[in-house]
Amino acid sequence: MSYFIENIFICLAAPFLIAAVILGRRKKGYIFIVSGMLACIVSAYLNTFFSSLYNAGGIAATMEITPVIEETVKLLPLIFYIAVFEPDSGSAAEAAVHTAVGFATFENICCLLQNGTDNLFYLLVRGCSTGAMHIVCAFITGYGLKLAERMPKIMAASVAGLLCMAITYHAVFNMLMGAGGAVAYAGYAVPLATLAAGTAARRHLRDKI
Repeated sequence: MSYFIENIFICLAAPFLIAAVILGRRKKGYIFIVSGMLACIVSAYLNTFFSSLYNAGGIAATMEITPVIEETVKLLPLIFYIAVFEPDSGSAAEAAVHTAVGFATFENICCLLQNGTDNLFYLLVRGCSTGAMHIVCAFITGYGLKLAERMPKIMAASVAGLLCMAITYHAVFNMLMGAGGAVAYAGYAVPLATLAAGTAARRHLRDKI
């Protein structure tokens, strides 16, 4: 079954953009969700290009190319937002999470179109774990960039370090998923466990970040 991701993007983005126009000042979340969907499309094109350029097979592309491309592209809207609007750490993290949610949602829709909707359990597990993985990476970059602003002399190094952390986490998740069997299901649990632990830790560190 063939499909055009650009047409899917237009259909999905239209309601969010309409809501952004209507809600005025509260439009930020919708705009970043659409930015995440757009980042997913751009990442798909870049993944295809670089996989072809380096003759990378499916496994190599998933572990070595895809995490680098996707995390870099997802980071660009956040960098623009922080550089231009100078939000607080909470707003920056929310923008990063909204971008990740939009990215994961569009990615899940493409997965449904490619693989069908027969296995509800697998789709539920994959959808939740993939969404959690993207959100964990978003927290790494979102909160990390705002904390790095306190040390402007090492800002560039901080951005590179945070991006590498997100890429590594993403690559490990992809590697576990690609292993299949029990290892794959253990990998699906990793982002959910990380998100739960991070949420608990954030409550204790709220005053500091």
